[in-house]
Amino acid sequence: MVLRVRERRKIIELYDRGYTVPEIANSVGKPSHVVTRVLMEESDLPERIVQMYETGMSIDEIADKLCISSRCVEDKLREYGIFRMDEDRIKDLYYRGLKVSEIAKKVKKPVRSVLSILMNKTDLPSKVVSMHRRGFSLSRIARELGISVTSVARWVNKITYQLELEEEE
Repeated sequence: MVLRVRERRKIIELYDRGYTVPEIANSVGKPSHVVTRVLMEESDLPERIVQMYETGMSIDEIADKLCISSRCVEDKLREYGIFRMDEDRIKDLYYRGLKVSEIAKKVKKPVRSVLSILMNKTDLPSKVVSMHRRGFSLSRIARELGISVTSVARWVNKITYQLELEEEE
């Protein structure tokens, strides 16, 4: 959809006055996605998104506050190189002592995604193996770490196998 310069200016003007995307769309008679595109290209909206995220707001909170889609917020953050912040936050919460399931709820990600990050970026694998070697049952390890028994079993098998391969070399 091609917009005239006057329409683009009107969108920016309404945004600068504090109107939300749906309000602007209604006022100028254009779909919300068109208004969002104009704002992303010609206003400080991208910088506001980054600023809000860096102050600790979640992607969903930003999307709700700005009346835009979560996907739009994620895409803009990715453009600014902020797609790793979730990893850092997940690791931080883990080192603060939160269980995997608690972290997943806090960052609004599936437990499996959080577990994958923790198993690849923290000391969680060695903790799982250490607990297993000390005689902890899989269910106890799962309960203490806040993950499923299946996940614990899968990771114990994978890590044990990797350690065996390393010992053979």
